[in-house]
Amino acid sequence: MRSHLLSLGEFHKVRADEEVCGDDEEEAEPAIESEALHGFLGVARDFLEPFDDGSHDGFGAGTVSVVPEVLAESSDHGGTHAALFFLQQRLRVCSNHVFRHENRLSRAGLNIMELAKFRLPVISISLRQCERLMQKNGYGSAPQSRTSVIIILDQSFAPNRKAATMMKAVRFHGQGDIKLEEIEVPKCGKGQVKVKPAYVGICGTDLHEYMGGPNIMPTTPHPITKEQVPLTIGHEFSGVIEEIGDEVRDIQVGQRVSVQPIIYDGTCGACQDGLINCCDNNGFVGLSGWGGGLSEHVVVPRASVYEIPEAVSMQVGALVEPIAVAWHSINISPLKKGDKVLVLGAGPIGLAVIQCLKAKGADTIIASEVAPRRREFAKEFGAHHILDPTQDDIVARVREICGGVGADLAFDAAGVQAGLDQAMKALCAQGTLVNIAVWEKPAQLQMNDLVFRERKYVGVTTYVAGDFRDVLNAIAAGTLRPEPMITGVIEMDEVEEKGFKALIEEKDKNVKILVKSRTLGSPAIQPLDLPGLRFWPLTDVTSSIDISVFLRAYDMGYPDTFEGFMVQDQKKWNEFHKQEFKPKKFQDRDIDIEIECCGVCGSDVHTIDGGWGDAPMPLCVGHEVIGTAIKVGDKVTTVKVGDRVGVGAQIWSCLECRPCKTDNENYCPSMIDTYGAPYPEEMGGVISQGGYSSHIRAHEYFTFKIPKDIASTDAAPMMCAGLTVYSPLLRAGVGPGKKVAIVGVGGLGHFAVMFAAAMGAEVYVLSHSPDKEKDAKELGAKEFILTENKDWAKPWAFTFDFMLNTADAADQFDIAAYLSTLNINGEMHHVGLPDAALPEIKAQMFAPNGCKMGGSHIGSRPEMFKMLQLVTEKKLKPRVKTIPISEAGCAEAVTGVRENTVRYRYTLTDYDKAFPNR
Repeated sequence: MRSHLLSLGEFHKVRADEEVCGDDEEEAEPAIESEALHGFLGVARDFLEPFDDGSHDGFGAGTVSVVPEVLAESSDHGGTHAALFFLQQRLRVCSNHVFRHENRLSRAGLNIMELAKFRLPVISISLRQCERLMQKNGYGSAPQSRTSVIIILDQSFAPNRKAATMMKAVRFHGQGDIKLEEIEVPKCGKGQVKVKPAYVGICGTDLHEYMGGPNIMPTTPHPITKEQVPLTIGHEFSGVIEEIGDEVRDIQVGQRVSVQPIIYDGTCGACQDGLINCCDNNGFVGLSGWGGGLSEHVVVPRASVYEIPEAVSMQVGALVEPIAVAWHSINISPLKKGDKVLVLGAGPIGLAVIQCLKAKGADTIIASEVAPRRREFAKEFGAHHILDPTQDDIVARVREICGGVGADLAFDAAGVQAGLDQAMKALCAQGTLVNIAVWEKPAQLQMNDLVFRERKYVGVTTYVAGDFRDVLNAIAAGTLRPEPMITGVIEMDEVEEKGFKALIEEKDKNVKILVKSRTLGSPAIQPLDLPGLRFWPLTDVTSSIDISVFLRAYDMGYPDTFEGFMVQDQKKWNEFHKQEFKPKKFQDRDIDIEIECCGVCGSDVHTIDGGWGDAPMPLCVGHEVIGTAIKVGDKVTTVKVGDRVGVGAQIWSCLECRPCKTDNENYCPSMIDTYGAPYPEEMGGVISQGGYSSHIRAHEYFTFKIPKDIASTDAAPMMCAGLTVYSPLLRAGVGPGKKVAIVGVGGLGHFAVMFAAAMGAEVYVLSHSPDKEKDAKELGAKEFILTENKDWAKPWAFTFDFMLNTADAADQFDIAAYLSTLNINGEMHHVGLPDAALPEIKAQMFAPNGCKMGGSHIGSRPEMFKMLQLVTEKKLKPRVKTIPISEAGCAEAVTGVRENTVRYRYTLTDYDKAFPNR
């Protein structure tokens, strides 16, 4: 981003602060003469003056910069929204480093062009000023940010501007008739919260109303809301709380929330039983009144909002409502682990059902869907069998898949008569059909299909209290991954053409379209979906200013978010895209590392290409990390800020179990891998992400100081590959007088040859690649044995004390031949973990020489330091090729590893160029 900003030319400096910018420039006059500009400067200084932290001589010394493109885009340079202004203050960052102003916003992780769309002034203040502002407004302490805080001023920035009384909203008037209109801003009353919507999903119910309604939407006053058509629409949405009413104590302004839209009276029999979804007078925000998500503000009861966990984005927060429908339907059903289930329809609800079934342990999931693209989605989301009702005999195919007896359960998310008939006949005896669909026409149910097979037909509607929270927790934990459901994001003024009509006319291409709940040209702040974002309203902070502002507290990208090159889909395993992700919660024994380089391991490839099975996506791999410690927890004693450190394939263990207490933490039952593993909820509930990234956060015990004599690019592959082979060599007592065979000379094998020789053993290499003989002997091998010949093993019977198999493909091995070369009680030890299984092994193979076979997983902390000591003392140097990290660089590296063209390790470098904003 920095290079992009600089390509625009230097920002015009309205005022220069020598202490901040480091330049000895004379004060310049503003390039744009306007009352708005001068008004902004004056009010900004008035606004901040009472909170001066004494770090410089008043706010007049700040720097204001103007983005040229923003000015060029505006036809009215004198307008209040004509430009984006930045009042720069002293930056307080680690090691007293001060960035120039052109780096400022990119260091903050902000998309400047996205911000520029809003034509809004921005003020940057220090943390201490932030503390004062927040304490004055009753919000306690500011977040512990690495630098300073940014304030974005809501509405047109002008002194004494009154709060807006009107807002934009999308309103339903009748069949095929929705309009973007201006209506009054709702007032927040007792027990209520006002939410600024962020993203809104277009639901199938919305489409049914548009095509043939009003059906659900009231044409006479609703018994609870007292409202009727025309009504604001949108009932699947996320947003930010901007105001709380009296008697609301347990939620704060600025929290990100998902809105549960059910309206209920709380007095009927169903409500008294906790079944608010079955209320006699029920309705929905966005369908029955009380506003809706497709507006700039909405007021709902406190009980209707659920805080979105930090690991969940605002876009995904808008998907919670439809997923909760699926979650509840499965809770109502008699699903048992191992059941075989049919799902009719792979629209948003059907896909949500498939995800929830997978999460809850269904053995076989069968999806029936007409649209080809949605059939693909069904498979991606976990369906095991995909059927096309226009081509397949659904009843016959389901019975065939289910061993001739039929499905235990069926979920109807389609609401079509033919599907209902098929599903009922496809059920086994005493099977259950659960109807989720809202039917446009009356359905016919053949009662004899129920009676003679004792089947059940169950109707479910929406969700109950607790379903929203369960779904949010499942998403945060990675159990549910609904992001791919989002097939489009549009603006509010595009909702009819690019939203409703696109879903109706291009059903095959779309699943869920989200609407940014903001009107083009509106001065109101849109909550940007950036991790670590919090909003606090600061109203009437001085006697001279009567405005409301949003204070957005960022940790300037770091430490709330890291950025990495991630794979989105195992089918596209070598396609990397740079994106942000949330690290685990920082704890008192954690260390944050700014990454310098990272090795590329075979494990990375096996994980992203599906060779080892399903992996959580999107995923940033890489567990051979070298970098600089930039933050250490309060209880960290072994590393200090500035140390060069490494992290391997393990990032956490309990340190309390028997393995951990015997220096075998690499076998801890609770261990967490460096990438692709879920952290427990108390650590943030996120999936661990690896070293193809800007930073990594690791426990002290799994962070290792790197000796100064080892180059970072060489040290990187030692963090996994090196330790993986060194540990078994050490535990086997490899040294003088021992004959050691290394099977395979690759990424692991070349380390094994080098280490075994350095430890004093007599080393032999067994390989099927004759072109590696020269390398093997240069690394320290005494003999190179070619295993291509049929009788290769006979001359070496009873020779080797220890054999280390590092090969990544052993399914074609003649295991008996390899074992025959071992000395009495010798061991064949496996560290390579290929996708395919080993050949058949019989007990008789071990009898002739009393040999044994074993394996191991990486190594322990003491073994890591012993390995690094060996490398330093013996001046060992691995064969490493460097590749600058980028989308293309990552692809090149993993492809080279998969195709076995690298000799013998890759290390990704040039992180500063790839992550200039960290």
